[in-house]
Amino acid sequence: ISNPTMHGSYKRIHDKIWERIKMMPGIQLRRIEVDDEELMEPRQAPAKGFPDGTVVQLSAEAYAGASDDDGDENDAVAAAYSVRYIRSALLETVPTEDPSGSVADDSNEVFTQGIQVLNFVVFPSNETDLPVWGADLVSLPGNKHLWLLDAQPMIPPPVPNSVSGNQDGGDNDEQEVEQHGNGNAKYDIAYSDWYDKYIGNSNDPSSKPSSRDSVFPWGGDLPPQVQPYVSRYALWTRHTAESPTDVPLTITTQLEDAVLEHLDIYLGQIATFNKKAANT
Repeated sequence: ISNPTMHGSYKRIHDKIWERIKMMPGIQLRRIEVDDEELMEPRQAPAKGFPDGTVVQLSAEAYAGASDDDGDENDAVAAAYSVRYIRSALLETVPTEDPSGSVADDSNEVFTQGIQVLNFVVFPSNETDLPVWGADLVSLPGNKHLWLLDAQPMIPPPVPNSVSGNQDGGDNDEQEVEQHGNGNAKYDIAYSDWYDKYIGNSNDPSSKPSSRDSVFPWGGDLPPQVQPYVSRYALWTRHTAESPTDVPLTITTQLEDAVLEHLDIYLGQIATFNKKAANT
């Protein structure tokens, strides 16, 4: 494995997410052990279409929730049960220590060319009704960027009366259908101020923001089978910067702030759940 001389677009966000998670009070993380430790080590392959010495690197981390033996026993048990599994996968196109050609990109040691992907997911325990926290940040050649950030509801949305067999639902059908992706309504509301700040009007999330109204305009309709598992306050956008040099600034400022503030809300929901579980 060659050491990269620069990091990819999402390495900084990746590291800051893990830093926040590992600092959560009342919980420790147990690294997932695998029979072949090399499977968890970064893997590299030559990046096609780039000068020699540029590689595509894949690195992954996975942890399970574990109780904090140094803390209060009840708090530790609650924390262990609230988080079941956390995993990240980071795919970067980066130059290595000894590139034979020019791969100049002096934007704060961030290499933005090629494919750049961060997939990060926090699975709560099945004992909870907490949503799944997920970030999918993808940059593709041609200055194309797809960003999805959400606390994804795991509780199925209400079934319309017409589907469940009651043909007299009337207006209730429409109201229930509008609640799609809102099985975790009691958790969704915590993200309304965040949504107002970064995306649009939380009082009318069905009115999706355009590029004139938001840094993160709505990225378009999602497949019907996906919609029930996307909350009403999701960030979903197809970002195209006016210039490739604008991308690092957008990622390290607006996108990074949005991701970390969203994560802080989610970690606060975990802490609240833990406190309630410890007191029952």
